[in-house]
Amino acid sequence: MLFFDTEYLIRRPLTDVFSCLSDFQRYLMQLPEFYGAHLTTDDSSIAPGKVYWISVPEADYAYRTRLELIEVCSPERLVYDYQYTALENDTPLSAKEGPMPWDRARVALTCSACEEGTRVSAQMWVFGVQGFLARWKVNALKTTSARAQKSANDNMVRVIENLLDDSAADR
Repeated sequence: MLFFDTEYLIRRPLTDVFSCLSDFQRYLMQLPEFYGAHLTTDDSSIAPGKVYWISVPEADYAYRTRLELIEVCSPERLVYDYQYTALENDTPLSAKEGPMPWDRARVALTCSACEEGTRVSAQMWVFGVQGFLARWKVNALKTTSARAQKSANDNMVRVIENLLDDSAADR
C-alpha cells in the first residue's frame, strides 16, 4: 500500500543533497524524530545491501529498526527498506508485535536538479498492514499521512540545508 507520495525542494545542488541523504550517519540522526537514538553499521560503502541499525536506549522501546539500502543510483535515486526487529536478535517483528501497524516499509527518494536547487520526490510503501490502519478509510489515511509527512519534510529540508551550510563553512 502506498502510504505517502510527496515532493519537497532543497535549495542546494543535486550532488550535495544526494550525498547528504545517502549518508545516514550524517543526516538521519539529526532529524528530531531520532533524537536520542543510536545508529550503528559496518564500514562497508554506501551500496545496496548495507544495513544500519537504529536503537533507542529507553526501556520502553522493546525493538530496534533495521534499515537496508536496496538501490543506490547516485545522484538520482535512493531506495531503502526498514523493519522493526526484536532487541535481542534480528527476528523481524510483525505488525502485531512492532510499534507500527505494518511488517515492513520501503522508502524511495528520487532527486532531480531544478533551477532552485534539488527537487526530492519521496514515496513510502508499507507491507503487511494490519489492524486499525488496514480498516481506515483511504481518504482519512491520505489526509493524516499528508499532514505527518509535511512536518517530516519540513524537518528534513531544514536539517539537510543546515548540514550542507555547516559543511561549506568548514571548508
